[in-house]
Amino acid sequence: MPPKKRKIEEDSTSEPPKYVAGKVARHGANPPIDYSDPLKPDSELYRDDWSISRFNLFVTYTLDHLRETYPTIFKDFIKLPSRKFHPQYYYKVDQPISINEIKNRDYEYADGTRNFLLDVELLAKNCASYNEEDSLIVKNSYQMVNYIQYEALKAKNVERNYVINDTIKTRLLSLLETLIEATAKKIYDTIPDLKVNLQDSENDDFQMSEPFMELVDKEELPEYYEVIHRPTALNIIKTNLENGQYSKIYDFITEVNLVFDNAFVFNNSTSLIYQSAKALLEYFTFTSLIMFNELKDLKDHGELSLDIEKNEYEKYLGDRKVDERHVIHEESDDDFDDFNHVEGLGNGYTRNILTEDYLLGPDRVESMKSKFSVSNQTPSLIEKVNKHVETPKFNILKSLKNESESVSEQFKKDKKIYELIEEISIFSSKGLYTQGINPMQGSKPSSTQNWLEFNFIGKKLNQNENTFTISLDPIQTFLTLVAKIGTSNLESTLRLNNDIIKPRVENKKHQPTIHLNTNSGSPSVQDEKNDNINDTEIHTENFDIRLNEGLNLLEFSCETKNGEVENNNVLSKETMKFWINVFP
Repeated sequence: MPPKKRKIEEDSTSEPPKYVAGKVARHGANPPIDYSDPLKPDSELYRDDWSISRFNLFVTYTLDHLRETYPTIFKDFIKLPSRKFHPQYYYKVDQPISINEIKNRDYEYADGTRNFLLDVELLAKNCASYNEEDSLIVKNSYQMVNYIQYEALKAKNVERNYVINDTIKTRLLSLLETLIEATAKKIYDTIPDLKVNLQDSENDDFQMSEPFMELVDKEELPEYYEVIHRPTALNIIKTNLENGQYSKIYDFITEVNLVFDNAFVFNNSTSLIYQSAKALLEYFTFTSLIMFNELKDLKDHGELSLDIEKNEYEKYLGDRKVDERHVIHEESDDDFDDFNHVEGLGNGYTRNILTEDYLLGPDRVESMKSKFSVSNQTPSLIEKVNKHVETPKFNILKSLKNESESVSEQFKKDKKIYELIEEISIFSSKGLYTQGINPMQGSKPSSTQNWLEFNFIGKKLNQNENTFTISLDPIQTFLTLVAKIGTSNLESTLRLNNDIIKPRVENKKHQPTIHLNTNSGSPSVQDEKNDNINDTEIHTENFDIRLNEGLNLLEFSCETKNGEVENNNVLSKETMKFWINVFP
């Protein structure tokens, strides 16, 4: 038997992907971000003043729908970058923003639609400033902005987003044919003030739409399909229009826009194909406006019927139908017969204690007996009926009285006001406060408060009221705790998640001890607000705290040395606990 020949594997000619998913931080300085100027200032979304009712609902619905439709594009922009894995992001980007923040903002005010579009574009601007210009995440951000703007374009023009009939289809095919046959000379003649340089084109008779007629060849340019998520071409749009694939005019218009927006995303802004796409898009927008004017004239003369699908945006623009499951029906007494043995609490929060015979009485008992023909039943059945009627009532409020016996012994003790801890202050960086009230020139003031301060007075605390919860935004992870305590025979400790935090050494050296003597009538160092403290010494300690993302336990304790108790009304150890939740 001849030996088998080993199969020689052919050399794989497939190249690794050119683009890598994820963030690709720039090396060196980041380009500045213009927060007030749009990416496409000539777009009709910015050129015209427009608004729609219930715009906030439109924003939420659109972003949720697109996020589910294009998860690959939207996944990197749903939440802000993690401070744990990308801390440098917040040093390079002044105004971080995410999809979730846009959804939570209010845009139902004058010029709110423009601010919404600027916030959406800020997603791409921040991404392009932080990442390399030719990275995949930057190109995804521009496509995300395009898809959101397509939906906004449909909402803005909902009143002229006509249903495509045979007459309108003929008009649209003629419009598309005009675009396909456009040359540089024809475009310049139609739009004399066109701000596009087409002088490098071969001749004035060359159809500029030629590169956009067919899909890009996968074998010739495979990386194109790594970047572009919705590739399309003018011939495909023409075929779809002829076959009735578009139901409304703006389905067709946004599809044509997509052809040229894909060219903007993939190609460099200095390339000839980029400039050609820009000129063709402006030409298409100009001729589309002429077509809409012609359609309106035909309608006014009664030569054409234009239908609008009014229910298109009814789910978030008009009245919504109430789900039958959420309808509150009128209640009747018969609905509560099965719960007759449970005592109610009433509707008010300040209701007095109810008597034990609440809901009892002859009327209720007789109504239960009347449901059965007792005289015609056997004795065993009569016993069952009487047993059911005489079911003892369960008094909830009476049971709550008995629960006091199970209260912890700690809360049964007399409250002892804190004497060792005078005051605890927790605040964030003063620089954040300054930045909040005096924003940088040309930037918008922050829509959320990113500066905080909490003051806790010792005389208002006791051993049962010494625990607090605080929720913070991610930017508020660096805090300062200032503790004012008595200095005689006292030791203080601050723990963060069971780790001891040491006070600032330099502050302890230079911090003066404050003596208060009410006999002299005035404090020696402290101001008048502390003149109610008799013959005590106050010392201040400063702690710098860096919180972790998630839940943190901050515990400050102050105790007398060796556990001594100065008098029966003062605790030997006083503790304050702060549960601080830092949102991701």
